[in-house]
Amino acid sequence: MLSLILCIAGFVVGGIVFFFVGTTYRKKVAEKEIGSAEEEARRIINEAIKGGDSEYFREPARLTGEGTGFWEAPRGALYHSEKVVDGKIEGYQIIIPSTWNLAPINGDGEHGPLEQALIGVPVADIEKPINALRTVHSFDPCTACAVHVTERGTGKHFETVEGFADEKGNLSPIQQSFIDHAALQCGYCTPGFIVSATALLRENPHPTRDEIVHYMSGNLCRCTGYKRIIEAIEDAAERMNGGAK
Repeated sequence: MLSLILCIAGFVVGGIVFFFVGTTYRKKVAEKEIGSAEEEARRIINEAIKGGDSEYFREPARLTGEGTGFWEAPRGALYHSEKVVDGKIEGYQIIIPSTWNLAPINGDGEHGPLEQALIGVPVADIEKPINALRTVHSFDPCTACAVHVTERGTGKHFETVEGFADEKGNLSPIQQSFIDHAALQCGYCTPGFIVSATALLRENPHPTRDEIVHYMSGNLCRCTGYKRIIEAIEDAAERMNGGAK
């Protein structure tokens, strides 16, 4: 019996060690590949500059068009669709991987990927569903730019970023401030930041910078950085209070 226990323990410990070593090795390989790609990109740019190519803006061939694209992101498929008319965006749609993964039952009665994974997961303590949490985390969810309505028939009012502009299409002070401060780049996380900032200024019309940073800490941005976002929220708060700090 002791030999069996030791054998099982050895397999468990060995599996854990193998998992962590394998994960670390995989990350190091990825880092090396990314580093090599960055070096190659830097070499190409330097050679172009030395050759006299200093172009930083190119006029588009046409100002009207539309297109759709999919990108296989780490979390799953990322969908973009855009329509441009006379140089202005007329329609834009993005469906993030978490939208697919967290999808509810579809018209054919099939559960979404996450729901399928959660079915049958044991929950010993409903107040601390740790196993369910681990299952959800395994999908690496990002819902900063998504809205999910989970309560039906409650009479509660749910808002999305599309509803912040008025009936004439005028942007809210927060939306306009984000534009004025260039507090966005790819736009992937911007709706989530604007929704959170709107909630913050409704709860606290005169937040300090530290309060803004704390409240917005649940939203992630991977390209613009947070400085301009914080400044945009500070400016929006001032505008909404009639210019009084």
